[in-house]
Amino acid sequence: MSRTTHHVTDVTWVKAEAANRLGLIAALNARRTVEQVVSDPQKRQQLREEIVASRQEFVKSIETLQALVTLGEGKDLLTKIEEAQGDVREVPGSLL
Repeated sequence: MSRTTHHVTDVTWVKAEAANRLGLIAALNARRTVEQVVSDPQKRQQLREEIVASRQEFVKSIETLQALVTLGEGKDLLTKIEEAQGDVREVPGSLL
């Protein structure tokens, strides 16, 4: 496998997949959060559990990007995402 092919398959595509996963998780959790407003208590609990479970996948994607991103602009964006994620973690569970 050539160096270029290796870079595309093992770096570029992996980064793109991790970044897309972050966007998908954010969109799904936004939907889950809004859905809690009109749900019964049992469904709200299920939605909260799904949100918490998705955080592990979010962290995994961030770690993947941290390992593969090399440019300063990308690292700055990752820092912003991590800071925003920290803000969300500070929200009491009762509000999720």
